[in-house]
Amino acid sequence: MVFYKHGPDIMGNEFLFVSNDKIWVGDLKDGSSRVVVSNEGIINNARFSPDRNKIIFRSMRGKDGSLADLYMYDRVTGMVKRVTFLNGKSVPRRMFTDVAGWKGDVPIISTDAMSPFGALTFFYELDTETLNLNPLNLGPGSHILFHGDDVVIGRYTYDMPHWKGYKGGTRGVIWSGKLNGKFNKIVDLDGHVSSPCIHGEKVFFVSDHEGSGQIYSVDIKGGKLTKHSDFKTYYPRHLSSNGEVLLYSMGGELFTLNPEKKEEKKIEVRMDSGITFPSSKFPDTANYLEEYTMNGKDDTYGFVLRGKGIITSEEMSPQLQIQSHGRVRLMKFLDGKRVSYVRQDKDGEFLCISEISDITKHTQLKRNIGLIDNTFPSPDGKKIAVTNILFQLYMVNIENMSCDLIDESEAGKIRDVAWSNDSGKIAYTFPYMTGGFGQRDGSIVKTVVLDRMEKKEITERTANDYSPSFDPTGSYLYYLSDRTFDPVEDRATFNYSFPLMTRIYYMKIDGGDFSPTVRIPESMRLKSERESAGSFSDSLPIDSGNFNSLRAIKGGLLYLSYRAEGLLKNAASGRQRAGKLVFFSFETKKPKTVAEKVLDFRVSVDEKSVLIRKEKNKVFKLQAKVAKEMVSGFDEEKEIHLKDLKIRIEPLEEWKQMFNETWLLATSFFWKEEFATKNARQIYEKYEPLVSKITTRFELSEIMREMQGEFRTSHSYETGGDFLSSDAIPIGHLGADFELRGKKYYIKKIYHGDLSNENEKSPLLLGGFMEGDQIVSINGESPGPDGKTIDEILLNLPSEIIRIDVKTQDKKAFSNYVKTIPDDRYLRYRSWVEENRKMVHEKTGGEVGYVHIPNMMLDGLAEFYRLYTREFKKFGLIVDVRFNGGGNVSQLVLEKLMRERIALTHPRRGQDSPYPSYSVEGPMIALTNENAGSDGDIFSHSFKLLSLGPLIGTRTWGGVIGISPERRLADGTQVTQPRFGMKFRDVGFGVENYGTDPTYEVEIKPEDWHSGKDPQMDLALSKIMEMIKLSEKKK
Repeated sequence: MVFYKHGPDIMGNEFLFVSNDKIWVGDLKDGSSRVVVSNEGIINNARFSPDRNKIIFRSMRGKDGSLADLYMYDRVTGMVKRVTFLNGKSVPRRMFTDVAGWKGDVPIISTDAMSPFGALTFFYELDTETLNLNPLNLGPGSHILFHGDDVVIGRYTYDMPHWKGYKGGTRGVIWSGKLNGKFNKIVDLDGHVSSPCIHGEKVFFVSDHEGSGQIYSVDIKGGKLTKHSDFKTYYPRHLSSNGEVLLYSMGGELFTLNPEKKEEKKIEVRMDSGITFPSSKFPDTANYLEEYTMNGKDDTYGFVLRGKGIITSEEMSPQLQIQSHGRVRLMKFLDGKRVSYVRQDKDGEFLCISEISDITKHTQLKRNIGLIDNTFPSPDGKKIAVTNILFQLYMVNIENMSCDLIDESEAGKIRDVAWSNDSGKIAYTFPYMTGGFGQRDGSIVKTVVLDRMEKKEITERTANDYSPSFDPTGSYLYYLSDRTFDPVEDRATFNYSFPLMTRIYYMKIDGGDFSPTVRIPESMRLKSERESAGSFSDSLPIDSGNFNSLRAIKGGLLYLSYRAEGLLKNAASGRQRAGKLVFFSFETKKPKTVAEKVLDFRVSVDEKSVLIRKEKNKVFKLQAKVAKEMVSGFDEEKEIHLKDLKIRIEPLEEWKQMFNETWLLATSFFWKEEFATKNARQIYEKYEPLVSKITTRFELSEIMREMQGEFRTSHSYETGGDFLSSDAIPIGHLGADFELRGKKYYIKKIYHGDLSNENEKSPLLLGGFMEGDQIVSINGESPGPDGKTIDEILLNLPSEIIRIDVKTQDKKAFSNYVKTIPDDRYLRYRSWVEENRKMVHEKTGGEVGYVHIPNMMLDGLAEFYRLYTREFKKFGLIVDVRFNGGGNVSQLVLEKLMRERIALTHPRRGQDSPYPSYSVEGPMIALTNENAGSDGDIFSHSFKLLSLGPLIGTRTWGGVIGISPERRLADGTQVTQPRFGMKFRDVGFGVENYGTDPTYEVEIKPEDWHSGKDPQMDLALSKIMEMIKLSEKKK
């Protein structure tokens, strides 16, 4: 069997590589290899020391491999030693803590662990004895090479398999110069550059600037660009040299190239022993709950867990598993004897029906109707309404498995299909206006009478109507509508919002009283043959709020209600919003909360039980209280213990399914349909054979990223997933830098932002410690070269109270308790911002304000308002979006900046106020750079396009094809597909894979970083003062 190999390095006649999460060392002469390091997490990017006595490697830890540190293997002693305690951020597509090179026998690492911005890596010398890190202060970098007196820096030269053909602002470039002198850019191509290495007197690297990944070289000064390969299939990766040949991986195999002799050779690697095949896994099922449902007629439950369909009882025994070659989704009970579900394989998704009594067999809808979004079985179990990602609604007749198209929208996915109790009608949410990138969608409620296929729009196209539900008696149709405009005041700026727009509406359908909350005696009722559906609607006596998931049951309505609250908490954690499950009783005419912190719920087929899901996928049952066939309330919650469910995962089978699904999603959602249709099958056939070589989850990531990269577009990501069985051990932080002098640590810098704000002060500052204090001990343990580093002592101590003893600068002892923080990046960021703001104020005499926006997400919007509402009062404004991580709120920021001051309000007492409010009086300048991406690209280009002022810096990242991920793979992995192209009026789609050019291009060179200069800011200050003087002359 041939195994997947990656991350090679070569030194002398030996080479190393990673396979099976192990480091192997091989002999270049005969290809024989042996395992030297194993059982150290997810190993990658191993590198020989120059004397070959040591190997430093990167290990990713945690269940999803999201944290990384470096380890060193001593080939003499056979010992493995952890040499960094950074818990650096890690995702498969980017290695944020890594080996960058060697300076003699001293390893140089690159990490973003001390950076105010994630993913921005800097160089540090690593003392492998004391574990001290010494910053080189050369600016961002991925690789550093030393060749005599020359220093070669690879900036952004990391591997980018997920975006082949990249040409944007962070495409790899190579600089050459002297360590304490000037640097020149020697490689800057119209395409990405990666894996630089020294071979003889030349710098070799990988680039795809001519269309596909090839090996090139330049001399040490950047001259004589030479192409050395003509690969047709896969990209070469992880290039290295021993001075005689180049070594690289390609398609999971290892190759050498002698550039002088132009000889390419595949290494026939012999891996005679040491491979460990993945064994069956029995995961914690609650972590992978995808669907839950209840029959109700006999307390049969259905669950989909990690792609497996399970039917069981309330006691969780026996457990019947649907036998399906492929992933199971969307399992639903039909008539008490059958279940429906969606089966997925590489050819698509297909609706299946199985008898509960013989779950091993199924009947399948042969027609491929596209990726299925949801299914809605009829009450009589004879039909299933199916919605798909193509904005279509189909009706499937279960008896003969025929399938008919019922409706199709041009604006969005049809959803929320509801059935009448007699299975003769359906109602559904039909989008008529596409939402996205800030625009709310518009939808109406439509109905279909199935026996005569009569479709009807029963609400007007004037709002957002959704979540219809038929009354069990057939008399009314209920739905939710966002039509209530009751302004709520914004406390930060002069603005109002409408967070409580939703009310519950009803329409009389057949035979009911004029209102479901009014009961007219039988003797007083009037007969009417006039059709009333769609003739009127009215709201129920429930205050407007924020509602979702309406469901009518006998005696009342169930729905989820959400309170108006801040969004940052859930946005940071990625958690789903939770609400209250409310029951509105027609008898009492009052809403009553029946459960708190509910994520979603399911009503049983007989409507006498409700299943609710809460955080951590805990499922509870609510039994209805029924009197005279009407629900009057619900009993206390009873937990359904999912931990008792058992599923067995065969990793190799699951990984193949995940690869197929990743390709299927990419093909189905990619924004250029013509490209996907033409190339998808070829891409699949190129990478699918590699799946048979893998033996670890990380190797699957390697292949999936390369496959996604073939679509050559931004935002093709793969994150999360089930890599390891245990969580990474976290580290406590103190929000400070420490300096090792001799054998003692000293506090070098204590970070803080605005001292009046919460979460902007180092724990040391709160504890009364000062810069210059000598650390004597932490929790009684003395840090130093003879003991542990400070980070090592703080291992497993995040958010913990610890004691620190110091010796002050005047030699006095001082001790206090402080509480560590789990992460100090925000502190470092706020400190950086406040230092810039102070500097701008000082250098302009207080005339110019400064605002930095770290991203265009919710926290970035909060940072903008935090500063803008104070800084706009200055005569000029610098808006800094360098290192902006993107998001979707740029237009909200631009709305404020676009305001032109045309008047002042002048009170008898107090200060003048501008009109419009928060408008800037004078000129503006924006700072941007190559790390401003996605919505940071959009803001930068829009700032120019709207003529708000000059744009200073470097060309931006160049990724503006948006994403909206809707589903995860079986093991929890999130894969994204570029779905929405951004077309500007001046350059069309030209910002994608290019970025936007600044008005004034200014690059921060390595020597600028070394001397602490910011030429971009310097030019911005000079230009804005010129603009202020010019505007004063015009007055």
